Amino acid sequence: MVWFCHAQSSFLKAAKTVTDPPTQFDRNDWANGASRSATNTDAIWPPSESSRQLDRAKKFARTINSIGLALAIWAMFFPRPNPVMILLLFIPPLIAVGLATRSRGLYQITAFRGDVRPDLSMCFLGCGTALCVRALRDINIYPLYWTTIITCAVFVGGLLTLLVVSMDAKTREGGWALILVGASVFGYGAIGEADVLLDGSIPKTSEVLVFSKYSNSHARGPAMWHLHVAKWGPFAASTDVSVPGPLYQCISAGQTVCIKVYRGALNIPWYDVAICK
Repeated sequence: MVWFCHAQSSFLKAAKTVTDPPTQFDRNDWANGASRSATNTDAIWPPSESSRQLDRAKKFARTINSIGLALAIWAMFFPRPNPVMILLLFIPPLIAVGLATRSRGLYQITAFRGDVRPDLSMCFLGCGTALCVRALRDINIYPLYWTTIITCAVFVGGLLTLLVVSMDAKTREGGWALILVGASVFGYGAIGEADVLLDGSIPKTSEVLVFSKYSNSHARGPAMWHLHVAKWGPFAASTDVSVPGPLYQCISAGQTVCIKVYRGALNIPWYDVAICK
């Protein structure tokens, strides 16, 4: 009888506990638990699915990096500028930035040590650097506008960096600096090439005398050709201008060449050297 009364008392206490209204602390615990369940990716994706997704991302990153490296090497040793080549160099860095932002941290473009995430830094930095080198080699920016194009390049680099950092928290630990440099280098090449390839302005031509010519040969890259010409445009004395190899072979000291100054599609003037007709 005593045992029965004790059991009945315990049951009544338990029933009272269950039927009592929840306190504010109980409501907070339930809300936090529901929030964790809704945002926990392990609950949505099983471990096996997450592993397969990571493997697919790594294979895709290796493919993109291989294509980007091949394009960068091809562009560095290509003897002359080519619109198709410039377009192919322009696309991979944008793909890398798009994947880094849309995937929200699945891909990285900064090559962190110890980070198991798929890395697209070779695609991003390789093609961006090759595009910048092509712009420096193939385009002669009018001397007074060097500051303009560099400022625009840094601005574009800052926008791309802000876009990546806002979506990938790990880059805020220091990777943003590398992204800023790489994006600014890419921005210089993209702005310079777009300014020239999309330009349809009528040039202003100046005839100048060629004093001498010389070439710089590099063991790891193609040669660079230069003409030493009389003063022209903003120059108060004789100066050197870069020219393509075929033009270099056709010009001798004592001849005249025509320097054509274009307005530029992005209002960044540039000039070209050609044989006077």
